[in-house]
Amino acid sequence: NAIITANVEELDPDHPLRRLMTPFGYRTAAINWRASFALVNEFGLLHRAMPFTKQGLRQLFDFARTSSAGITWATITARHAAKGVDSVTLPLDEDGDEYYLLLRRFVSDYLVK
Repeated sequence: NAIITANVEELDPDHPLRRLMTPFGYRTAAINWRASFALVNEFGLLHRAMPFTKQGLRQLFDFARTSSAGITWATITARHAAKGVDSVTLPLDEDGDEYYLLLRRFVSDYLVK
């Protein structure tokens, strides 16, 4: 939601990046807001699917909001190289690098025009 909000609040309507991002974020905030009632409320789907108490679930969300959560921004290629496991081949391993490069070229071509 933060990316969609920033897209609308910080970029002019005719900005190339805003034009690129808008179709991909259409109604994202509304969909996420509605889904939150089914997924993350007390005794919702997430609560029932995980072995956490109400307090444990709160602690999980608190942790997820910190810089300690381990979320890093990296390219698919960098993530692929950093995983350090050669014995497991996942679809992302097989197609991820090519897909990333394809998307990168698409975005680059769009923004240059």
